[in-house]
Amino acid sequence: MDIPDSPPRAFIDASGYVNMIAISHRPYRSIGKSLSALKRDCSGPIANFLDRQAPNPATFEGRRWLASPYTVDGKNVFALVNHFLCYL
Repeated sequence: MDIPDSPPRAFIDASGYVNMIAISHRPYRSIGKSLSALKRDCSGPIANFLDRQAPNPATFEGRRWLASPYTVDGKNVFALVNHFLCYL
């Protein structure tokens, strides 16, 4: 179920590698020396950003999507987070 829900976003890390993220509910990234050399990092979803859906809406533990990653120094990456509650 690795189906992106947002356009891919790329940034260059401190080692000069291109990192691209196309977010779904389990965010993975692709890494390479250039956009044309990207390979999926299948070691696991992006650390500390696993989707949680708590059974109680009062906890505000809804689904989150990482969007628009940005870095100035290649070490600290900032991003917007789309967070919503969806209970059916």
